[in-house]
Amino acid sequence: MGLRSGLRRDTAEQRQFIEQEMGPEALAEIEKAMSRNGGFAFPIAAAAIGAAAWCAKGTLASIPTSVLSDIAAGKASSKKTYVRNAVIGCLGGEIGGVVWKFLPGWVKNKAVNMVIAFIIKYIR
Repeated sequence: MGLRSGLRRDTAEQRQFIEQEMGPEALAEIEKAMSRNGGFAFPIAAAAIGAAAWCAKGTLASIPTSVLSDIAAGKASSKKTYVRNAVIGCLGGEIGGVVWKFLPGWVKNKAVNMVIAFIIKYIR
């Protein structure tokens, strides 16, 4: 699913949730990387996170919510690699693989966890 189709489902409440949970520093890092690496500044990083969640929802449909919560909380799970790879694939598609490559590790972790939190809160 492309970024534009994910935006149709985006609401002000959802954007606010993402912006609050990600924090301004992480969002600024994503937006800076997007504009610097041939990406685009609009839509904002929060919209890309929401679109990535809509992208990943199908792949993660068979994963119980409790397992997703545990993974987002940093707990061990046999499904952790599968979930993270699914989310990273969608994030790379929404913000650009080159952009993803150059983001600091802490921003990548926040983005993955934010996608999982978005799925739990708004999609399930």
